[in-house]
Amino acid sequence: MSGTFSCCRTVADYTAESSNLEVEAEGLEKSLKEKNRICEAARNRSLELTKKLQVLAEERQKGLIELQMRQHATRYWEQLSAGRYRRLCPTAQAAKSERERQLGRMRSMLAVVDRLTSDFPAVCVGYFVVQFSFIKKEKIGKRL
Repeated sequence: MSGTFSCCRTVADYTAESSNLEVEAEGLEKSLKEKNRICEAARNRSLELTKKLQVLAEERQKGLIELQMRQHATRYWEQLSAGRYRRLCPTAQAAKSERERQLGRMRSMLAVVDRLTSDFPAVCVGYFVVQFSFIKKEKIGKRL
């Protein structure tokens, strides 16, 4: 069998190939860990930005509601000064009892919002604006 073709590799060849594959696997593992770390950092940053965006959206919504309330109050006072309205409560005692009645209604509605928030936490964000508005009005009512 002179000039035979040798397809057999030596143990040294397999050892060298195995070492090369191990080095390559280690390199790929390091690369994968680094990419995973970068991905995790990007995901954390995304969550952080989403939370900030949600807070900004809530603040914007509160600002819009306050603006609408102020615009409505301005129109009301303009019409009141023009003599288009009369007092709903002719006496101070009637005004005080009406205020207490309205505060009671707001507290009842706030209790409903609290209950909805606890029963349906997934839509808690939608209730936050209403809840904030009621709490703010209740605090204003206590100061008066």
